[in-house]
Amino acid sequence: MITLMIILMIWLCWKIFKGIFSFIIPLILIVIGLKLFFGLWWLWLVLFLLLGGHRYFQGV
Repeated sequence: MITLMIILMIWLCWKIFKGIFSFIIPLILIVIGLKLFFGLWWLWLVLFLLLGGHRYFQGV
């Protein structure tokens, strides 16, 4: 459920800002929030979603 919320936040940020540079700023805020609340393993998960999901979001 939490992973689904993360994906939704990333997708919404991508749709709202529609650019990789302005997309990084809210993503960094999400990463910091997850790091504070859930620990470092969420940070690596979000980074993986960014690197692996960026190509997917470009195609949407």
